[in-house]
Amino acid sequence: MKRTITVLITLFCLMANSNFSFAMRDEGGENEIVLRGELNPPSRSQSDPLSASVDDANLYVDFHTNLGSLNITIYSATGGVARTETVYAQAGDGVQISLEGFTSGNYLVVFSNAQGSLMGKFSI
Repeated sequence: MKRTITVLITLFCLMANSNFSFAMRDEGGENEIVLRGELNPPSRSQSDPLSASVDDANLYVDFHTNLGSLNITIYSATGGVARTETVYAQAGDGVQISLEGFTSGNYLVVFSNAQGSLMGKFSI
């Protein structure tokens, strides 16, 4: 419960914080999502544990380290849960999450496990 409250408070603060940037367009038509927070893999690594990007139809996540069971939650701008997935994240793997049915607007994606969380804003 405490973790849920912390995530929700962080969500509202990030949505209100104009310094927290939205995804930036890259040449491939996908938007890279700028992630903030700390998500430590069970064995410390020097690389970012994951990277994420989005286009109008999908969220793409690439895992650079082993993270084990990882919750991926997408929140709408109003704070409601738009989608949630739990995946087993291993280095070199990735997932694609459909954004079908999402309306145009701003969203927050949160990646969390027992070691922490990373979050980033995007718009479609």
